[in-house]
Amino acid sequence: MPHLERLFQRLHNNRSPLRERDDRDDETEERLDAALWQSNGRVATHIDAKLDEFIRQTQR
Repeated sequence: MPHLERLFQRLHNNRSPLRERDDRDDETEERLDAALWQSNGRVATHIDAKLDEFIRQTQR
């Protein structure tokens, strides 16, 4: 998981693609960014668990 977390952190630290739209207020952008960040974390956790399971099975 550390690799995926670093990847998502790097993506999060870069300028958000949501900021390119000028018709959204700052509060809405922040809420959307937070929701996307949470979703990315859940996806990373799920992928990491599946990778760990795969590695354990292949090393038997």
